[in-house]
Amino acid sequence: MPGADTLVRYRSYAVPGTGIRVAVTTPESHPALWSTHLDGLGRLYAEHGVEAATRVDDRPTSLVFTALDADGRAVAGIRSHGPVAAAEDTQALEVWEGDPAVRAVIQGWVPDGLVETQGFWMERGFPGRRELMATMKRTPVVAAAVLGARWAMGTAAHTMRLFVAAGAVVVDDVPAIAYPDPRYRTFLAHWDRWHWTPDVSDDEIRAVDDAVAELVEVAVPTPRSAS
Repeated sequence: MPGADTLVRYRSYAVPGTGIRVAVTTPESHPALWSTHLDGLGRLYAEHGVEAATRVDDRPTSLVFTALDADGRAVAGIRSHGPVAAAEDTQALEVWEGDPAVRAVIQGWVPDGLVETQGFWMERGFPGRRELMATMKRTPVVAAAVLGARWAMGTAAHTMRLFVAAGAVVVDDVPAIAYPDPRYRTFLAHWDRWHWTPDVSDDEIRAVDDAVAELVEVAVPTPRSAS
């Protein structure tokens, strides 16, 4: 009998310059890939002694991004949920312990559609890792586009600089918090698909467009500029 992951065809997009493709699935459509995501995340967080941060709550995961090498081995993953109905539906509000100011910031994004991305992990030392990192940092925006939302959001500590390079804006009005433990300073960031920051390159925007286009199987028109 075929495995669960062969029963439903998944959409995917290429990581340029490598043999890696990013599969975009749901926990229900491909439970084996979902388990792989949780296992990868668990290994990474265990290495850093923050196992509690791997907890998956009752919020339904909308999309799972799993990077698969040419041999079909999972080498990275991240997940998104939404569009959310309210700030209370986000994991970030829990991180800031329901802070009313943080709630107001998040709630301001909800009316135009907000998708939250979390749970990033990546294996060490494989060919194409640098190119894959460049691709994975764009997944919040790709998820928002696929799910029909204007806004993407997420939290990160030492990896935040990678997401900023892909258009994320750190929310200055929300102070960094010690999470998941005092060794870390976690920040809140958002992406606005309607208004890219001026320092985002045309190549970066094009890469997002190409990923989304490959998922929905359409051609991308002429490149557009950041504004």
